[in-house]
Amino acid sequence: MFAITREGYWAAQQWLNTHSLTHPVIHDPPPSNYYWAYSHGYIPQNTLTDQNFVVIHDAVGYNEPAIISAIEANLSPVSVVMEGSSETAYQGTNFAFDVTLKNWGDTPETFEAWLDGILPMHNPVPGNPLKGPKSSTLDPGEVMSTTLQVYIRENAPPIDNYRLKLSIGTYPDDIVNCDLIEVDILEVD
Repeated sequence: MFAITREGYWAAQQWLNTHSLTHPVIHDPPPSNYYWAYSHGYIPQNTLTDQNFVVIHDAVGYNEPAIISAIEANLSPVSVVMEGSSETAYQGTNFAFDVTLKNWGDTPETFEAWLDGILPMHNPVPGNPLKGPKSSTLDPGEVMSTTLQVYIRENAPPIDNYRLKLSIGTYPDDIVNCDLIEVDILEVD
């Protein structure tokens, strides 16, 4: 979720403070591309997009049931959950984390899964994917859990907010669901 304003940084900050927003407010100055692509100039306006910014719901005024219905209609039937036992990893060690996939739908779901590393500033780790892609099928209600490991090289730079992203869909660009965990890489003393 995000909000867009053409009015400037001060307006974005005012929105954040006035409404206690927990999502970003984007300043899109003229000549505006995104503002006009998604805005009608009415407040409140609720526009929902998918992960590719394709509009899936667009309405003036607030209608919570309609918003929830649009979200549910566009959710992937397969959920992805990643959990790390730690938020830090040392150079030259393995970082282990748990992955759980579940098919909440009524039909079998076939997909590919792959793991990417993401450096700060959203730069991909050279050599992505770190694991996969691997094809899997989950029957309705089926849960798949595993523990994965990623080796942190000895010469990996100490970095805060290194991310691991597990995606499912069709490799490499059709992502239907994903999850991220953040890891801080620490120097070995």
